[in-house]
Amino acid sequence: TLYANPHSQHPAALATADAVQAVRTRILASCNVTELEYSVVFTANATAALKLAAEIVPWQAPGDAVDGSHFWYLEDAHVSLLGMRELAAASGAQVRCLTAAEAHQLAGPVPGPTPAPIATRAPRERPFHVVAYPIQCNFSGARYPVEWTFRFKDSSDSWADGTPRPPGTWLTLLDAASYLTTSQLDLGALDRAVDLVALSFYKIFGFPTGLGALLIRNDLASHLCKRYFGGGTVLAATAREPWQVYRPALSDKFEDGTINFADIVALGHAYRQWDKLFISMPTVTRHTAALTLYAAYGMTRLSHANGRPLCMLYLDPELGRHLEEAHEADLPALLPMWTARQGPILNLNLRREDGMWIGYAEVSRLAGLNGINLRAGGACNPGALHRWLGLEPSDVRRNLKEGHACWDDHDLMNGRPTGSVRISLGAMTRYRDVAHWLAFLKEHFVGQPSTIPPPLLPVEPHDMQRDCRLSALAIYPIKSCHAMAINAGKSWPLAEHGLLYDREWSLIDARTGRALSQKRYPRMCLIRPVVDRHQQTLAVTAPGHPDLRIRLTGVEKGREPLDCRICGDNVLARRYAPPHIDGWFSSVLGFPCHLVRQDAPTRRTDGSAIPNAPGSVLLFANDSPFLVVSEASTAETVRWIAERAAGGSMEAIESRAKPLTAARFRSNLVVGGAGLTPFEEDRWTGLQIGGQFFEVMKPCLRCQMICIDQETSEVAKEPYSTLAVHRGVKQL
Repeated sequence: TLYANPHSQHPAALATADAVQAVRTRILASCNVTELEYSVVFTANATAALKLAAEIVPWQAPGDAVDGSHFWYLEDAHVSLLGMRELAAASGAQVRCLTAAEAHQLAGPVPGPTPAPIATRAPRERPFHVVAYPIQCNFSGARYPVEWTFRFKDSSDSWADGTPRPPGTWLTLLDAASYLTTSQLDLGALDRAVDLVALSFYKIFGFPTGLGALLIRNDLASHLCKRYFGGGTVLAATAREPWQVYRPALSDKFEDGTINFADIVALGHAYRQWDKLFISMPTVTRHTAALTLYAAYGMTRLSHANGRPLCMLYLDPELGRHLEEAHEADLPALLPMWTARQGPILNLNLRREDGMWIGYAEVSRLAGLNGINLRAGGACNPGALHRWLGLEPSDVRRNLKEGHACWDDHDLMNGRPTGSVRISLGAMTRYRDVAHWLAFLKEHFVGQPSTIPPPLLPVEPHDMQRDCRLSALAIYPIKSCHAMAINAGKSWPLAEHGLLYDREWSLIDARTGRALSQKRYPRMCLIRPVVDRHQQTLAVTAPGHPDLRIRLTGVEKGREPLDCRICGDNVLARRYAPPHIDGWFSSVLGFPCHLVRQDAPTRRTDGSAIPNAPGSVLLFANDSPFLVVSEASTAETVRWIAERAAGGSMEAIESRAKPLTAARFRSNLVVGGAGLTPFEEDRWTGLQIGGQFFEVMKPCLRCQMICIDQETSEVAKEPYSTLAVHRGVKQL
């Protein structure tokens, strides 16, 4: 079938318009309503739907005769709903954040009186207000009664708790994006109590990823305002005068420009396929509720040897008490309450045996290596995150000042979590998936030691006399690429930033300006750079590509420097002028990238726990000039892997086929000798090699890069998994 822009009138366009209308009808039918009651306005996603809702409400600022509009939202709302307050406030509305307890007090027992009809009086006499909340919290899975909308819509002069009700017409908005993934919203049963609904089809079906909708109750048509108009939304308009007449149907009026008709048609197929696979939404609701309850029950039974629980679940306290008191045979009886109050989402943090928190980034990395994909961080819900973690606004501001922002890996600040781990279950989740999750937690975290090393002890003079030697030396000329080993017996100069030429170059994604990392692009380890100080060249090789040779003086000094992002810091660097250089690296990696070189070292944040620490002088290194690894510690790790392999650990068994060496940890300095004991470096404050003294800054925060075979680029689970069990994930 040929599909075309439905704004045209030729046969293909008309057929497309019919197909789109059929999808609108199907969407409304899934909510038990028809086109007579609601209109479907397609948007890019649920966020765009919420933004559109904030734009079309006729907000009114306080005046002499009226109190003005109010916008009230639930604390546990997604950040996209939270963002509506900015548009409301900019239009003069008064904004209020409601806790769940406050919303319950205002709404009282449900259901309430029959909703009042939309007012027909002029807005100056009767302002419009909006109460907005999610049916299901995307952070914790907590569910909030849709019946609250009855009370918010009624025409009484006071709320259920007796407090005065601001006069005007109250509209209700439901964020249904999270809820509709496994449950049905019955708008027909709510009897006009819901005015606006935001939803996302990606969250329901996984595809299309760029399609959402705002459902609008048709009674609102004459009251909603439009501040911008695009193609397809007007009956007539003039260019010479500010005059236009909008199309009367809500969908036609608020869908600016060409709609995403191809994905909308695909959405129709998604509905039909979903019906074949899962029969009905109530079936999915029961299935996911049972699995989520089982997962929560299983996590509450995971404890360390001293009895301390592993998991801190962010659950309704009453549900939590029932879980604690229940036996497995009691779970079916608990299911109805669970289904009503908890969705298929569980949010948690983990604690070690000594009570120390385990950061979400640690859990997420290790889960990824075990085939488990988690949402880790703040889940785009600051209200719920801060409430459950006990964070005040001042804490959030301080954390930002000290270096933590959304999307980063600073999972613990001053020993407290900055985010959490979220697991979500859907129609395709099976019992074995939950069992795998519980087994993963038990194997990797129950009884796990703290990541906090022993207190640093001073190095006694006699410690310097033991059999300890520098056994290997390496630099990494191009950040995240293969090492260049310094041959035994050869010397290598030191510079202000560390070893000369170490991480002096970096590959930058031409599309984003960010430094490339082997964590994301394992093939980078196949790029082998070698610095020839005598020939003054950087020679680079990669399998299947001709050798590349670059003069060390080849950077064009007059070229404008690039602003690159290195571990959250902005760093100025320069590109090479000859286009074949960037072309070579782009060909190896399969996407456009630039080779850049830093002119001079800069002082950057080193992640030190010392307040106001000045940072280290670095080139493209992440956060320290040198990395030291001990052969004794590496040997102990190999022994641990062998023990786990003997115990049946498949990842350990697979890893033994390729012996682990210190090179896997990408260190600059490898120390060895019979006088070393495993992990004694935890206590070092300094290291002397010849006449050069090195001060210890901090333990290395290990990431999953150590699971990449530096010779083949193959990714495994070891040694990360074993180190997580024996040492805690954050340090070698």
